[in-house]
Amino acid sequence: MTSLEKGSDPASVVPNIAILSMPGTAQGGRSMAAYVRKKGVGRYEYYQLVENRRVDGKPRQKVLVHLGRHPTIDDALKEWSREIRKLRRRAQKDRDSVPEGSESMAVYRDMLKRAASSEKRADTLETNLKKLRKLRKQGGV
Repeated sequence: MTSLEKGSDPASVVPNIAILSMPGTAQGGRSMAAYVRKKGVGRYEYYQLVENRRVDGKPRQKVLVHLGRHPTIDDALKEWSREIRKLRRRAQKDRDSVPEGSESMAVYRDMLKRAASSEKRADTLETNLKKLRKLRKQGGV
């Protein structure tokens, strides 16, 4: 019985996506294949680069990189650099808007929290971008 016969959603795999094939990177030196999977969370759709593995004889998927709202690897590679710059500019603008010595006031404290949140998101995207570039280099996608 295939996974489609068991009732899985065929729309959960994004069609027409290049598959990463990385020789010798999976367990035991075998090559592995990775593909982009679509996940629905509430009314939102997110994408993940995943690889298939067998654990105790059962198929398991391991998320390699969360692509967020980007349905393709190329789209994520293209957009993430721009998103990182935008988040860092926003964080700097928020920090620069706080007058010296007024960090304890609630409104300015909130601005500093927002700046920290933007920086953290930019750092996460930068980490994912590095991972994705490394995987692309290994797999030649």
